[in-house]
Amino acid sequence: MTTFQDLPQHIQEYIHGFNPEHRVRLRRVHKQLIRNYEFTHTCDYEYCERIIPIGEEIKKTLYFWPNYHREQQTFHFCNENCRSAGMYWIEDDFRKMYRSFHPPTPYTP
Repeated sequence: MTTFQDLPQHIQEYIHGFNPEHRVRLRRVHKQLIRNYEFTHTCDYEYCERIIPIGEEIKKTLYFWPNYHREQQTFHFCNENCRSAGMYWIEDDFRKMYRSFHPPTPYTP
């Protein structure tokens, strides 16, 4: 195991160049970022991704087929246009994924 004293001198000087008070100040920034993150959603439309305050989002729940064994999933959108476009592509992706697991049976007359 390498100790601090085993490191080359220029790396030791680089590490000593950091101000330890910076960590204390950065904790306040991290707390603010975490608080903001906890009270917001990101728009689930992949081409928008706006930050939405909780309570102002449009929620849409996607229910899965009964034999798919997945829980329902809730998506958040910033406006009706994003909800419409986003759900179209999300549902389309799930249909494609479902088809890949359950290929259609060939038609036999």
